[in-house]
Amino acid sequence: MSERGGVAATGHAATTRGALYVEQLCKHWSHKLQVERSGASALIRLPSGARIALAPDPEGIAISITAADASALDQAKSVLTAHLDRFAFREAPIPVQWTPA
Repeated sequence: MSERGGVAATGHAATTRGALYVEQLCKHWSHKLQVERSGASALIRLPSGARIALAPDPEGIAISITAADASALDQAKSVLTAHLDRFAFREAPIPVQWTPA
């Protein structure tokens, strides 16, 4: 459960280009969504209210998603993985290991 009473999940996307993909996702989404950057990490707010936190690390990208309900959480996961695979087309599909938060 997230702090707001919704649902949350954490995950990790395995790639050697995590920082590059976070940067590309932020540039892409900043045209239509609220994107906050802190160093190499980012927080993206989707129209549904879901929040996606991304932090590159040496093995890939650490991911944390919070949403109002399971449906919004699943949609946020889907949006993220589809966009990640689009930018990482040379190594797609990028494996993401999800765990409930």
